[in-house]
Amino acid sequence: GCEVLERPLPDVPAPGSCVVRMAAVGLNPTDWKHVGNNMHYLTMTKATPENPVVLGCEGAGIIESVSQGETKFKVGQKVWFMA
Repeated sequence: GCEVLERPLPDVPAPGSCVVRMAAVGLNPTDWKHVGNNMHYLTMTKATPENPVVLGCEGAGIIESVSQGETKFKVGQKVWFMA
């Protein structure tokens, strides 16, 4: 079954990325397939504690931190994404 986990935030976002505090997340048929099969849908590899399936391929939130040199996004900015 599913389990909600708290994961520690990275100290510094990876280059070219940002950390977003999620306000809303969309769950789609791809997410249901992840859960139903306990596998990563695209690679068909089994989910493990070290390599868990992370649900929610679209969402919205507020940027909490950005990588060094990032100029397009700013801390506090509201954003949405589709992965």
